[in-house]
Amino acid sequence: MVGARLLSFDVEHWYDATLASKPASAQPEYARREIDAVLELLAARGVRATFFVLGGLARQLPASVRDIAAAGHEVGCHGLTHELLFELGEARMRREVGAARSILQELSGQEVVGYRAPTWSLDRRSAWAPRVLHELGFRYDSSVFPLRTPFYGVPGAPVGPYRLKAGDGWLLELPPAVREVLGVRVPLAGGIYWRVLPAALVTLGLRGMQLPVLYAHPWEVAPAGWSLPSGSGALARFGMGFRGRQLGPVLGRLLRTGSFQPLGDALRDLDGSALPAWGFQDGRIAQLPH
Repeated sequence: MVGARLLSFDVEHWYDATLASKPASAQPEYARREIDAVLELLAARGVRATFFVLGGLARQLPASVRDIAAAGHEVGCHGLTHELLFELGEARMRREVGAARSILQELSGQEVVGYRAPTWSLDRRSAWAPRVLHELGFRYDSSVFPLRTPFYGVPGAPVGPYRLKAGDGWLLELPPAVREVLGVRVPLAGGIYWRVLPAALVTLGLRGMQLPVLYAHPWEVAPAGWSLPSGSGALARFGMGFRGRQLGPVLGRLLRTGSFQPLGDALRDLDGSALPAWGFQDGRIAQLPH
């Protein structure tokens, strides 16, 4: 556990990304090839990870979910579609996330206990979501991004693991890797941040962090030949293809620099009672009495 990094992949079609537009003819086989490439990369390094899978994709590519589980990886839930939590609303979230969890459990043969919201959309606008997750049977969440961005984030949230109040119970919250340097929070977790920042800086920044959570999408690691539709906006071109840099080489470098494990292992290795307690109150996140 000491020095370990928690590795995860958000498994979705490239056009599920918030900035993308779905093409007129979508090909699920792109995602199949991308998932296979990630599984091969991890197998070559002997690394296990968590795959947060969309339920809708699992329905299209059930064999891919079975392959993930058969390779010894943890299957987590990324929802049914990629709609943001505060757009879904509480009732639809309960129905759709519950349905996605059932699909993933049946296909993987695992109890699905971990959740990640699409585009980190668990924030003050969806402060009811932890309670719903707890009631659905989830034991941990990895959705609260402890940094304000134009699209998501919860400024002031802890940068390390903590207990998140969830109605009458608690979830273990495992936030994406953000390091505070001289009062400034620097995102090191993955995705666009790995495309913008030099790989050497990411590697250096992760040193000494307690259980940093890293993430990528298979379509970032091993794009299978798709391209953004003509007319895609500047934000989509920037967010999904900054410098045209793929994350396969970045991830490969990181995999040589430390030990990695699935997020679910933290449930076993962390003493939850010793973690700080936090919860959403009056539209903001705050520390609660221990």
